[in-house]
Amino acid sequence: MELLKTTLHLLNPQIAVFSPPSMTNPFNDWDDRHVAQGFAWRTQSVSFATLEEYGALELHVVLARSYEPDTEAIRIIRVPFRVEDNVVAISNLVSDATVSIPNGNYELIYETGYQSQQTVDQARQTLWCRLIFLPTKRRCIAQIIRADSKLSPGPSLLMEARPAASG
Repeated sequence: MELLKTTLHLLNPQIAVFSPPSMTNPFNDWDDRHVAQGFAWRTQSVSFATLEEYGALELHVVLARSYEPDTEAIRIIRVPFRVEDNVVAISNLVSDATVSIPNGNYELIYETGYQSQQTVDQARQTLWCRLIFLPTKRRCIAQIIRADSKLSPGPSLLMEARPAASG
């Protein structure tokens, strides 16, 4: 069930997902291993690297009962995620969105890619991402399901990050 469809405007190559929205310092500090794996994770906050640094990002937030990878997705990452206060915030420092999601433990799946569109003047590529919240009672193991050429994760994923400095 799609809960939200909106456009975020990117001015840096990441989006953050966090709960609750009132979290102090919700953004994560990235080191080289985080960049290589495409995400920086800590409890109740995850930042995903976007495929582009600038431009519009068509964002879809989905609450699902099952999951099949999108064949058009260039990058797919799964991480554990806990929702509190029945709401999740999605932000990239410039654009923000919130969505109501029931409290609980989830597999959060980040899919991203490009959708080709033909306009009157020219063909263009639209950047999209889908955040899929899959409720789970079992322990979720982080995984890079599909990697593009910009990712080069090591043999194990780094599952700790520090909050980014505020201000």
